[in-house]
Amino acid sequence: MAKVEEIDARTLARWMQDGTAFLVDIREVNEWQAERIPGATLQPMSTLDPAKLAAPAGKKLVLHCRSGKRTLTVGNAMLAAGQKEAAHLTGGIIAWKEAGLPTQSG
Repeated sequence: MAKVEEIDARTLARWMQDGTAFLVDIREVNEWQAERIPGATLQPMSTLDPAKLAAPAGKKLVLHCRSGKRTLTVGNAMLAAGQKEAAHLTGGIIAWKEAGLPTQSG
């Protein structure tokens, strides 16, 4: 059975820098406005369809939320819906900030 891939913050930062990752923030709009990872695309969990969530060709889709719990749920839903792979940022935006990586707000 497929498993949600765990990605650490430094790996994700590298993938974003080299254009490999398509980062999807599944938090809600108010969370996004307060603070987000630069380059992430917002797709709130409350409105997304795990079966239709996809990355552009040639990129790895990586999910992120605040702590990694919601993304693990969505990643598992993606796999259950027939997606071949799913990845998430372990520890979410909290781990991203703990790694000293930048965020933006507003």
